[in-house]
Amino acid sequence: MSELRWDPFLQEWTVIAAHRGDRPVLAEKSDKSYQCPFCPDAPEGAGDWVVKYTYNKFAALTLDAILSPEDIIDDPAYKIQPGVGVNEVILYTQDHNATLGRLPVDHIAQLVDLWAERYEEYSHNEQLKYVFIFENRGAVIGVSLSHPHGQLYGLPFIPPKFQRQLDGAKAFYDAEGRCLYCEVLERELAAGVRVFAENNDFVAFCPPYAKWDYEAHIYARRHVPSIIPLTPEERRNFAAITKEVVQKFDNLHPNLEFMPYMLGLYQQPTDGQEYPYFHFHVEIYPAMRGADKQKFAGSMESHMGVWINSSAPENVAQMLRDVQVDLE
Repeated sequence: MSELRWDPFLQEWTVIAAHRGDRPVLAEKSDKSYQCPFCPDAPEGAGDWVVKYTYNKFAALTLDAILSPEDIIDDPAYKIQPGVGVNEVILYTQDHNATLGRLPVDHIAQLVDLWAERYEEYSHNEQLKYVFIFENRGAVIGVSLSHPHGQLYGLPFIPPKFQRQLDGAKAFYDAEGRCLYCEVLERELAAGVRVFAENNDFVAFCPPYAKWDYEAHIYARRHVPSIIPLTPEERRNFAAITKEVVQKFDNLHPNLEFMPYMLGLYQQPTDGQEYPYFHFHVEIYPAMRGADKQKFAGSMESHMGVWINSSAPENVAQMLRDVQVDLE
């Protein structure tokens, strides 16, 4: 079973899930002598479906996590709790060789509906305080299975980095009486130099404070806290801009098969509190800083949390604006 162990210095939880070290890493082989567990001829991918979710066999957290009384420690310096939570795999398509950016918009719209369904399902679970939906893509990120998929983690706490973002948004809201995300969006649209894609309901831009070289954010134009309140038209436009942004990254460097990245959906916490200052958005952190240069989080970033970005967001946005995409 997993454990939550308290870091008394940073005042945050660490998930210890030693069993995940045994999960398989399936490399692509030309002779097809391996079996992808998410393809239609495998148990987890079986059935007639467009998009689907399944439970992670090597889940870092589970709702039935239990530690024996002697393993639970409630000490000011060393706290240990059961690893309670949820870990699902969200399958994008039956096609093993597809990518998110190459799927039809109507297909991605069904994925958006599934994201909303799974988020809403766990938003009513009192054990969970935050539900994070994301995609890690590419071997350089550490992905062990190449079939197009993302994940969902339901956590019994609000993640510390997200809490810092919430605190900043609340401070602005309390001081200025309006949403900081709406303010940023208004300024980015006015400036124009960092916006590289938009439609009636969503805007994609490279934030001026980007930490990753190719970092990009997608903001909903309307002030909504999650995917759930989005209308069918807004969900389709969210699917459309997601396709456009991912395809722009994939086409940015022709020598790359696709852009490896970490894509996360930022939605309000599921702890039952009100967050009028939070605004649904997506953050994408590509793992490259050039056609053949990988971006690493070095000592300044990893140890001290001080990021050094070697690319100007304005230049990256211009590069992405110039990339041609096929939205059919």
